[in-house]
Amino acid sequence: MRLHHVSIPAQPGEFDAGRRFYGEILGLEEIPPPKTLGENQVLWFQAGDCELHLFMEETHDAARGGRHFCFVVEDLDNVRATLKAHNIATEETTPIHNRPRFFCQDPFGNRLELTQVLGPYE
Repeated sequence: MRLHHVSIPAQPGEFDAGRRFYGEILGLEEIPPPKTLGENQVLWFQAGDCELHLFMEETHDAARGGRHFCFVVEDLDNVRATLKAHNIATEETTPIHNRPRFFCQDPFGNRLELTQVLGPYE
């Protein structure tokens, strides 16, 4: 298992500030998000082997908002079965081509996304 990305919220209208800070000042490369997520709703950067995802959110509720971190796993179905065996609920989300995924919560209420990389984004 390895860390794939971190998602943090940005207020509506703040993407230009995000581009300036993460792109121009910190030097991260902006990358296109998957088409299914909508280009006006998210802003993605490559940060070494990991990605940084900014998403538009007016409120910041850690348990219900979009803030999360994501692990890439080799066998998503096996991980889902393991979580189920431990009575840990999983939550389906917007599909992304070649990235089956779901969310769960850790014991502290933090959201985790688990995904499997089957091919490139579309």
